[in-house]
Amino acid sequence: MILKPLSDVTSISGLRRFVREFAERAVNRVYSLGCPVGTLSMQLAREEHHLHDEVTSVLDSVRAAFADALQRIRDRGRLRRGVDIDVTATFLVGVFQGGLALGRIYRDPTLMKTVLRQADGYIKELAA
Repeated sequence: MILKPLSDVTSISGLRRFVREFAERAVNRVYSLGCPVGTLSMQLAREEHHLHDEVTSVLDSVRAAFADALQRIRDRGRLRRGVDIDVTATFLVGVFQGGLALGRIYRDPTLMKTVLRQADGYIKELAA
């Protein structure tokens, strides 16, 4: 899952490496056709369903993992001043979900890689 590799991130270069490695794994796996959690979340968002809260809690955990990684980077003085960790973590979850959704909708995992390549540029700009 996405959480374990993020727990090791302590620098901007580590976060960029995580994004590159995730993109490579996703292209070579079922995730290239979409994120099961994101897909299920979108289906459940249309209706009240007893699993909705459980599925969204997975996305909350991913957002928290990004926030924790960003906080570790800040604690080491490597995050640009003024970066809002919670907003950035939410944005990164959206980027990942959006990239995975595009790959699935178009049945073209290179679209996901394109989105994540742009995320890499954004992350690079977060460096102190």
